[in-house]
Amino acid sequence: MTREDGDVVGNSTEFAGPVVDGLVDAGLVVLRGPLADEQGVVLAIEAETENAVRATLARDPGSETHLRIDAIEPWTIRFDGGRA
Repeated sequence: MTREDGDVVGNSTEFAGPVVDGLVDAGLVVLRGPLADEQGVVLAIEAETENAVRATLARDPGSETHLRIDAIEPWTIRFDGGRA
């Protein structure tokens, strides 16, 4: 996620904000952090559908003014090195 003016949301090491902090506390955001170019942030959100992700992020006060969702993609996170 990036702001419309291109600035990274949050700071250079971690995306933070009251809504996202609440999502972390609730266990919905499982991973977060800036991209290597520091022009955006990745959030890994546990949700059933893309619409659920959009509805959740829409609760952020900045969603109408300066947050932009570049993509929402399904992802299976594996912490076991890919073993079945």
